[in-house]
Amino acid sequence: MFNDKGEIIGIVSHVLSKSGGSNGLGFVVSVDTIHEIMDSDPGTFSGFIPCLLNKQQSYALNNVAGHGMLIQHVVPRTLADKLGFKGGNKNVTIGNKSILLGGDILLAINGHKITDVDSVIKIKQRMANVKKGDEISFTFLRSGEVNTVYWQVETTQY
Repeated sequence: MFNDKGEIIGIVSHVLSKSGGSNGLGFVVSVDTIHEIMDSDPGTFSGFIPCLLNKQQSYALNNVAGHGMLIQHVVPRTLADKLGFKGGNKNVTIGNKSILLGGDILLAINGHKITDVDSVIKIKQRMANVKKGDEISFTFLRSGEVNTVYWQVETTQY
């Protein structure tokens, strides 16, 4: 559901209809409720659109670490936005895949390198054990410089 400015204000959860079509009584979850859910459980959605990089892709992007996750887009008011991550600004097509270049490259979370899908799964499993008050580090590459930001877990649900 959109407002007159084209902004998302809600997500249709279901429609009650005698005909089984799209006409009838609709039920919507407000975007504020969606934000509450995402903020209460950062494991649900990190707030960015990623592109996992292999070694060749990393080197092509001048990422001498040879691994990482390119942040293509950061969604406002999410954890990634709060941490200050930057998304890409240069749309390119490689083969038949369109990606945004120029964003930060996330290299590691809590010292655990992002190298492949298995490493992402293991990091996700480790993150399931964090507790309110724990500090999580995010190491990333921006404009050729390695940076680290820290986040103190605000919720016991992760």
